[in-house]
Amino acid sequence: MASLFRFLRRSAHESPVYFYSLVIGFTGPAILAIVPPIRKRMGYELAEAVPTTYPVPKRERRSVSSEFDDPPPSKEVQEYLQAKEEATKNKFSHLYAKLPSRLRPEP
Repeated sequence: MASLFRFLRRSAHESPVYFYSLVIGFTGPAILAIVPPIRKRMGYELAEAVPTTYPVPKRERRSVSSEFDDPPPSKEVQEYLQAKEEATKNKFSHLYAKLPSRLRPEP
């Protein structure tokens, strides 16, 4: 036993990286075997699992009202859009004349 202790002490001094990596490596499984019974004895309980999905209500689905839809554009906006479209058509009318009839937009 004394020679084992002497060997471990010598290893810790001469190659500490190897020695302490082995100490940490052997401590992991020991902790897995020792800690859970101690925690249980002290009254520690595991936390409730975090839900991974959104809970679906246990009722019939209600239809969504249409209040979230976009309201129809006002008369002023409609007139503005029509005027803008006509101005665009007039702006490019000289180009439309050069197009073949099958590619021209309808008036």
